[in-house]
Amino acid sequence: GQDVMGLEVDGITSLSSFGLYDGKQKMWRREIISALKKAPYVIYEDPCKAGNDGEFFLWPAALTLMHYVERHAASFSARHVLELGSSHGLGAMAVSRAGALKVLATDRVTSLDYLSLNISANPDVSVDLAEHEWGGEDQSLSSLRWDWIIGSDLTFFVPSFSLLLSSLQSLCSEQTQVLLFHDDESIPGGWRMRKRFFEQEAAQYFQVEALDLSSLLAAFRCPSIFAYRLVKRSEGTCRKGGGSPSVDLEVLD
Repeated sequence: GQDVMGLEVDGITSLSSFGLYDGKQKMWRREIISALKKAPYVIYEDPCKAGNDGEFFLWPAALTLMHYVERHAASFSARHVLELGSSHGLGAMAVSRAGALKVLATDRVTSLDYLSLNISANPDVSVDLAEHEWGGEDQSLSSLRWDWIIGSDLTFFVPSFSLLLSSLQSLCSEQTQVLLFHDDESIPGGWRMRKRFFEQEAAQYFQVEALDLSSLLAAFRCPSIFAYRLVKRSEGTCRKGGGSPSVDLEVLD
């Protein structure tokens, strides 16, 4: 089955074709090349269910996040990592393969069965699952100490920005690093959403740094995909406005 168009994913362009249809799961199967393990990541997609929020579907920025994690595995090894809006779970699985001590993938309750299916299809990873609605009180998550919070394509719906920021403020300590990836081409006007979220709204509560992705393999990056690192501001230093200076990836190791 390796000659099926789109089954084996070795870069963003592979997503232009569907993978192999799995009649048992009634979904499309992809096998994503991993730099950390001989076995690929197995991801199921259901384009027929992919709604406005992008669930059940693999977007290009998720591949860039996965590749970033694999290229900087030492930054995640022995760490506690939470993924928001996990959907297919690829980011969480990459962090697990990078050696994270604890990995928790979260999403709304309607996506958990899909998330569970993908995690189960990759028996080498150790990823726990939990429901989390942005903006809601969640003591079971906020009481834990997270070294990293990761996510991709979470910043496309302006009314959800305040909810996402509320969750991040609740879940982050001042030592937590937030890693978010955004693809301007995922929706029309995506660049406006990116600038509004990272340069205006998030910068009120977090130090925001735009990452330099030029050291990543060309197959896993494109000019429309951006990555940001956020660190919670100290009490009393929240402010209006803010910029996002570019930093090199290596400073995060």
